[in-house]
Amino acid sequence: MKLAQRLTGLVSPLRRRVRSMPAEQMGVWLDVAGSEMSRAFTDYLRTREASALAEFDRGVATLVAMSDELHRRRNV
Repeated sequence: MKLAQRLTGLVSPLRRRVRSMPAEQMGVWLDVAGSEMSRAFTDYLRTREASALAEFDRGVATLVAMSDELHRRRNV
């Protein structure tokens, strides 16, 4: 999967942060990211504000970083 250019700058620092997390902490972060993404999506549909879309993108970047880390751990 090719990562959208707008997400590249968001994913890189998250990858470093997620790399040091135990899996249990990643699960908590995932719950928060999913909830925030859902709220941001709803806000964006209602307001069409760029800040809501940016918040949604931060959640997507978090999920990408976590997916990458889980794959990395599986292959180590």
